[in-house]
Amino acid sequence: MKKSRGIFWGLLIIAIAILWLLSGMDIIQGTMVTNVILSGFMGVWFVKGLAEGESFNIFFPIAILAIVWDKELGIEKITPWPVIGAAILLSIGTSMIFKGCKRKKWENKYSNGANSQEHRNFGNTNYNQFENQDNTNKKNTEYGTNRAQQSHADGEHVYHMNRFSGAEKYIDSQNLKSVEIINKYGGIGVYLDKAVAAGDRIYMRIECVAGGMEIYIPKSWKLENRVNCFAGAVETPKGEPYEEAINDVTLELTGTVKAGGVEIIRV
Repeated sequence: MKKSRGIFWGLLIIAIAILWLLSGMDIIQGTMVTNVILSGFMGVWFVKGLAEGESFNIFFPIAILAIVWDKELGIEKITPWPVIGAAILLSIGTSMIFKGCKRKKWENKYSNGANSQEHRNFGNTNYNQFENQDNTNKKNTEYGTNRAQQSHADGEHVYHMNRFSGAEKYIDSQNLKSVEIINKYGGIGVYLDKAVAAGDRIYMRIECVAGGMEIYIPKSWKLENRVNCFAGAVETPKGEPYEEAINDVTLELTGTVKAGGVEIIRV
């Protein structure tokens, strides 16, 4: 699935580059052919966004289509920047309204893969309950502060949100099963090097939007990176799969990175 996403985006970018060059060289007479081909790609992007429930992947194809066909639609006065701005605001607004949906999907997938009643209960836990349980979330209210908010967490399931600030999260659990970190417009360091897994697999979900995240894991852990990136990247340790990762513990990393960067560091 991840490979197919990469192929799609790669083909889309290459096609746009080729069409741009051909148009500039007058090899393609007129813009109709270019517009039609671009519209096809935008249609695929839009359908993909609907299927995955990604607001960004829904509104931005619409914005690009509006820009491409602005003359035909008679909307030249609101293109390109008003349309792009509206797409950004609509993406942010809808993601805030439905902010718990992605987490719920992750919980359901996680609970479906578990065999115990405890895991099933975790999959049905309310989003706000997790948010309120972590008192470090309440401490991160000094937006724009340069001083990192340091906190420690223990337990089987750890959740933390950081917004508009710097934070350092030390996860000291000796029976860790899952971790969820949401970082928006800030920077956070997540330290898992002292944690001990409850079983052979730890599920970790991240959301990193317009920010940076560093995740420190033990050298012995295996890593499965399944994070979706848009205008961002997840930098894994060189030489993955790591030869020294002989421990039976596997960190399954999922989630999204948008206009941000995540680095996995072995310690």
